[in-house]
Amino acid sequence: MFYLFCVSYVYCHVLFFHFLVTITKGPPAQSLGVEPVDEKILTAKPRKSTDPILTRPLLLRAISSAILILFLTLRVFSMEMGEDGIVSRRATTMTFMTFVNCDLWNAYVCRSADRCFYEMDPLNNVTFLWAIGGSVIGQLAVIYFKPLQEVFQTESLSISDIGYILLLVSSSVLMLDTLRKKKFSKWFIDGNSTHSSSSINNFNFFSRIRLFARRKKDSTLYYYDNDKEKEDVQYYDAEVTD
Repeated sequence: MFYLFCVSYVYCHVLFFHFLVTITKGPPAQSLGVEPVDEKILTAKPRKSTDPILTRPLLLRAISSAILILFLTLRVFSMEMGEDGIVSRRATTMTFMTFVNCDLWNAYVCRSADRCFYEMDPLNNVTFLWAIGGSVIGQLAVIYFKPLQEVFQTESLSISDIGYILLLVSSSVLMLDTLRKKKFSKWFIDGNSTHSSSSINNFNFFSRIRLFARRKKDSTLYYYDNDKEKEDVQYYDAEVTD
């Protein structure tokens, strides 16, 4: 009987973890793949083939977010755990909700590398809204639907508990992201040097298309509207051939 109890206990927690990963990492992450393209890409300096994919600002953002989410989750868990060290259903539920909602807020701020959460249009990615909606429904089902409560060892939370998790705990992810993008952009935003006042930034997408058409027409003669465009083209060619 003891062996059966241990197996059942581990199996329930495996289910709990699997559900946690599925609703927080799956749909929101995939929906970010259809985020509308930022117009800055059209005027951005071309990326060199030797540039790293995992840049230092990207790693710093990921590590800082992970540290904050870990701290908030463990903090709530320690506050809800009883003095006798027994993990109650309430402690499990509060910890689960904290981690899930921190991840959802983090997914929202990941929609842009340089804009804060209040600068982004929350409605221009319908797929992301559906993913978030499905995650919220899944959370509510786990903590309020009786059969799932028995499976995941959770219990119902009050409105004040939900408000505490959403407004005071998990929303700290939004505050961290705002600080990174507004006060410490030098360390946390990719391409601060890329989006500089370099001449390539003024050499827009349509100029490149026009230049390509002219070169196809006559491969020996290059036509430029002015000296500025010629300088931009030479700079662009040098970047591409590097």
